[in-house]
Amino acid sequence: MQYWAYVYCAPLSAIIDKLAECDINGVVEAIKNDGTEDYSQSNTVKRLMNLLNKPNPIQSWEDFRSEQVAYKKIFGFCPVFPIIPKGFSDPTYATSIWNLLPWLCTPQINSGFNIYSTSGTPVKQWTMSIFGQAVMIDGDKIMMLTDGVVKDSGTQYMLPLSKVAGLDYAVSNCCYSQEADNVLLRKKGPIGAWSHDPPTDSMAGYLPMKKEEKKELQDDLAQYGLSWDQFQFLVTRQRVKYVSAGFNVKELMTKETFNQGVEIMCDKFGVPAECLSFKDAKYENRAAAEKFMYQNVVIPGNNRDMRVYTNFFGLQKLDTPVKLRCDYDELPILQDDMGAAAKAMLDKTEAVNNQYKDGYITKNMARQELGHDSIEGEDYYYVDSPEYKQQQEQFKMKVNAKSNTGADKAA
Repeated sequence: MQYWAYVYCAPLSAIIDKLAECDINGVVEAIKNDGTEDYSQSNTVKRLMNLLNKPNPIQSWEDFRSEQVAYKKIFGFCPVFPIIPKGFSDPTYATSIWNLLPWLCTPQINSGFNIYSTSGTPVKQWTMSIFGQAVMIDGDKIMMLTDGVVKDSGTQYMLPLSKVAGLDYAVSNCCYSQEADNVLLRKKGPIGAWSHDPPTDSMAGYLPMKKEEKKELQDDLAQYGLSWDQFQFLVTRQRVKYVSAGFNVKELMTKETFNQGVEIMCDKFGVPAECLSFKDAKYENRAAAEKFMYQNVVIPGNNRDMRVYTNFFGLQKLDTPVKLRCDYDELPILQDDMGAAAKAMLDKTEAVNNQYKDGYITKNMARQELGHDSIEGEDYYYVDSPEYKQQQEQFKMKVNAKSNTGADKAA
């Protein structure tokens, strides 16, 4: 159901594609846990970064990642399979990494997994049907990226439920409202009836159409319309008249129904409706909506996936623990926040520096307050600091120099 909803419902696919396109605007990087230093020089991290740069022969990182996001949004999860050479246990030695097609994969639930389990995975094995064959993959070889919140009863509550669930009527209303508009355009307007139109001086009275005459008239009507391959005038040898059913097509409210369905889908995926063209929002409103989407949907979702990558590839077990993240700081839509953050950091630095110079905190306390590591030997107050002593020495030298100058002039 989810796959076909994405295929046939244009607003739903537009929302999911927009989230995927926004996600890949981030730049993947490996940093220390405190976020203060790039740590891509490790051999393990270098192997992983090379793998992510070209995950497999047919996809770049952008293609690979956007496909991942789309699968997560449509199905609630995306199984990722790194192909590791035989004899290797370190997943960073993988030769390629692939997103498995969720609709072709069937999880075999691990019956021994429960809330008391401290190891293992809820999925014992994955069965992937492809090219007429069933491929079996162990559950611990799969990196699972999820998006849903509530667990799906169809997988014994081990895998998340797709966010498309619950959108049945919204998707259906959008599709049928578009179909109704299309039918009205192609079928030339409101419902009505065509009947025989006898001349006023006819002595025969009303003559019903024969079956053959009805078919001939309907065939003529099918060629009439507003398309390039249709006629703009109806020519028939039948004497007929049109009787309107008196139906006001505006009462269908197809546009309102369509917009309501789109707004429901936007709410479900956390995308502001102003980010889509149907809303016809002003530039300022759209910019604010896009910023909201990055801060509350795109970046948090990406951070969640990067934590899965970090744990799966064992980056926290290195001598210097490392984590993966995507950097979105260069996006123009977030530049205002960067400026505000830089000003806030400057103000905080100045305030901490004043506390240090006023003797309230030590230099290491000041460093920690600003998010830096302590340095051995710098647990002193300002009055005991080398810079303070140097300033005092310089001050004394200036005073002595002035005194000597005054004495020379007096002599």
